Amino acid sequence: MIVLLILILGVWILGRPEWFLRPGGRGYAWMLFSGAIFAVALGWTMVHILKRWSYKPAMPLLPGLDIGLVPVAQMLLLPAAVYAVAARLHGFAVRSAS
Repeated sequence: MIVLLILILGVWILGRPEWFLRPGGRGYAWMLFSGAIFAVALGWTMVHILKRWSYKPAMPLLPGLDIGLVPVAQMLLLPAAVYAVAARLHGFAVRSAS
């Protein structure tokens, strides 16, 4: 859902419905920025406010925030990976239709 929200907000912010197919510098910056913001906000809320998540001692935590480093790193990488797959599938669909 977060990756979909990043996509939808990216259409509005970047002004291009197909921005994820060829993101360029602004698109990648948007992916990193929004992924970090959503991951930190969700992690902080779930750990510190709602107390629905907790981490085992082996989980590295972000200093000062005390939320998991791995979930934040995941949201830095996941949007770009998902959109890259979508772009490849889109390119395949366009080539196969012609």
